[in-house]
Amino acid sequence: MNKYITYKCILIILILVEYSNCGDKQNDEPYNNIEDEDNFEVTTSTDGLTEPAQPPIHTQTQEEPTSHQPQQFYQPPPQKPPNYLPQQQPLYQPYPGYQIPYLPYGPYQPQPSPIQPQPYPQPQQPHYPPPHPIPVIQYYPIPQPQQPYQPHYQPYQQGYQPYQPTQPPAQPQYYPHPGYQPYQPYIPQPPQPVPGYYLPYQPYQPQPVLYPPQPQPPEIIMTTKTMKFMKMNEEGILVEMGPGDYYKSYENKYSMKFEFSSNLEQLLFDGEIIYNHKPENKYCTSLIYYKSKNVFIMTRDKGFLITKFYKGKWVSSTRRIPDYIEIHGKDSEDRDVLITDEQYRVSLSTSGYIKYIFNENVKCTKIIIHKKLSWKKESNEEYPIGFSITSGRNLTVYFNDYLKVFGSGGPKTQYKQLSSLKKYDKSED
Repeated sequence: MNKYITYKCILIILILVEYSNCGDKQNDEPYNNIEDEDNFEVTTSTDGLTEPAQPPIHTQTQEEPTSHQPQQFYQPPPQKPPNYLPQQQPLYQPYPGYQIPYLPYGPYQPQPSPIQPQPYPQPQQPHYPPPHPIPVIQYYPIPQPQQPYQPHYQPYQQGYQPYQPTQPPAQPQYYPHPGYQPYQPYIPQPPQPVPGYYLPYQPYQPQPVLYPPQPQPPEIIMTTKTMKFMKMNEEGILVEMGPGDYYKSYENKYSMKFEFSSNLEQLLFDGEIIYNHKPENKYCTSLIYYKSKNVFIMTRDKGFLITKFYKGKWVSSTRRIPDYIEIHGKDSEDRDVLITDEQYRVSLSTSGYIKYIFNENVKCTKIIIHKKLSWKKESNEEYPIGFSITSGRNLTVYFNDYLKVFGSGGPKTQYKQLSSLKKYDKSED
């Protein structure tokens, strides 16, 4: 930057020297102009030759730049340039040819645009040639006007900020959309003019309340649930069994089971006879009572007797243990064997289907119904814990945590898996 300033000062001095020479040689216009050009070329090529030619022409111009130049390079006062501004610019106008090389350098120095409009209005006073070094002062304070230019840019930002508050008012315009509130006063309007029509309906509303208490179905579930087992004594009279005639084998929240050592002739439940032994039938050996369903299932030779409370009365039916089922398994030596009735127990469910429950360590591999393979264990399956057969030719195989249902369409069709469930009710096991 300093080189550029010194170079510029030298050019200004050369311009002043040429201008002074032209003032002395005004009479010889054609010849002197040529000599001026020659002199100017000499001065541009060698700076030392031009300096001695300056003192005889104008001593005042030499004294002023020498006195002001050292001070302006090191101490550029901001107050003096405005006094000499009008004197400096007329020199640039008569020599536009020399200004052309400065144009590319001019836009590079003054970064702010407001500096250029200042010299344009000043060509009105072009009559002060002596203070030639002053233009150097004008170019030094160029960075100074940048400070006033920055505050001008700040208010422009401030002017841009108010546009932000203009956006929030646009948002509250959407809030008035809940102006549908006028419908709220519309809601109380219908009840006000129509109260007379609703008055007759008010006495009509309590009328249906009177109807529900009228139909009261009789309760089917027994409350006392007291049982009495009767037997014949030696004299042929019915008497209640004692502790040595029967015992309770187990009881849980679902059911309870009784084993009989004497012949059960009659069963009383809450004072009502629900079972009487017939001479042509065999006596019951055990009895299971399902608490929640209020069902009695009595076991006798090769069959079962089920007694339910159905439609206000006790109803009994019988089921025989099927003899057309074969159960195959493996023994401790992993040989195929036939599973006997000693390795499982048979029971009747409350729904009326026969259920087989295997003893522990019994490995069932095949179930054959009516000489037809109904189920066979797969390699990735565990051993079942039991199975059941319904009257509709359906086979249900029970595992620890799930069950599988198989069905057959007829006596000549094979059993196929119908469904599989992960959980089931074990209350009837």
